[in-house]
Amino acid sequence: MSKNKGMFLIDLNLSDIKVKKVTLDATGDYHLDITCLAKSAVCSKCGKTITQAFGYCKETVVEHLPILERRVFLHVKWPRFKCDSCDGSTTSFHPDWLNETGTKTLEFERYVLKSLINSTIKDVACRLNLTEEIIEGIVNRRVSTEYDFSRENPTVIGLDEVALRKGHNQYLTIVTDLSEQGRTKIIAVIKGRKGEELKPFLDSIPDTVLYRLESICVDMGASYLSALKERIKSDHFFNYVVTIDRFHVAKLVGEQVDKERKNLIRELKKNYEGDDQKLAEIKGTMWPFRHHPGALSDYEHQKLNGLFELSPSLKTCYELRESLYQIFESHHSRSSGKEAIKEWIEQAKEYKAFTRFIKTYRTHEENILNYFTHRRTSGPVEGMNNKIKVVKRRGFGFRNIGNFTRRLFLDINYRLELMPVLV
Repeated sequence: MSKNKGMFLIDLNLSDIKVKKVTLDATGDYHLDITCLAKSAVCSKCGKTITQAFGYCKETVVEHLPILERRVFLHVKWPRFKCDSCDGSTTSFHPDWLNETGTKTLEFERYVLKSLINSTIKDVACRLNLTEEIIEGIVNRRVSTEYDFSRENPTVIGLDEVALRKGHNQYLTIVTDLSEQGRTKIIAVIKGRKGEELKPFLDSIPDTVLYRLESICVDMGASYLSALKERIKSDHFFNYVVTIDRFHVAKLVGEQVDKERKNLIRELKKNYEGDDQKLAEIKGTMWPFRHHPGALSDYEHQKLNGLFELSPSLKTCYELRESLYQIFESHHSRSSGKEAIKEWIEQAKEYKAFTRFIKTYRTHEENILNYFTHRRTSGPVEGMNNKIKVVKRRGFGFRNIGNFTRRLFLDINYRLELMPVLV
């Protein structure tokens, strides 16, 4: 604290400057007249350190972090230095805390990015009294969408798709780093989901990284599997590392069983047309049927039991769906999991609802069973998909894939750095 009552000292955390005077303008913003103390600069042509002073530049106004919600502007004349090695050319001093445009400090740009997380450019521009173009420039300069495999070294990655525009058959493939629990990162956002669209990214993964991966979690999309098979080459390593996500297995089975439910409901409604009591038992059974028994209330259990009395075969399908789920929930080893699924298939093969899954399982048995080896899933990717949808809605849709990708990297990857979770 200073000796003056009601005043305090604050560290601007900026090197090579000295504050001469502080004033407040009519809007309440701070203006700091500063002197630059630098005695040298780096020549912009030859890169040498130069010390021969050669006057000053015109006054520059630089915005820094706000203080007590008041904007802060630095007024400074940067010293210039002459380089004798470059025919007397001059270079002005550029501190390492100043951005490329010379109008904002890097800490201020970091503050803008932090404000932009979970918000829109328009809202932040209004809140900070900036233009949307300035904020877009900061995002473009500061948010990199390049992933450095040599520095990151992921051990588990996931591939999943997300619709860019619903109903327009426009998809993105989101590649994520699932190595560290609770810190899922985006590695790449790829336009499309076809094998040829994935190939450039897969080819960019160095072999030293690819063959060190412990697991690659994917859904059962044929394009993902074929693209990975082409890139990996080795059938042995492909069968070891590519893990078909258990949640996509459950989704496939669930969709087919629910399709069977719809068919049987139509038949029941036709058979009991005019019987209000029977129709009442059928009504309101969709959501209870789609959920696991442990998540149901007593009333929902009662509704399901009423439906199953009318259709015992549907009850068997429901129970088989749940028993397959429990196999993946249990602590099976790979061999015991394989045996459990084999026994389950013997019971389920009589029912049409499971025909598609059984065929898929037999085609991709090794990759499905990898779950019991690695215990890896793309569950975090599914959670991230919800975040991606929120980002998309917040931006009222994105026509430019590059802008969308930068916002995803900011809200998901950069958030970890800008807004770390304190333990």
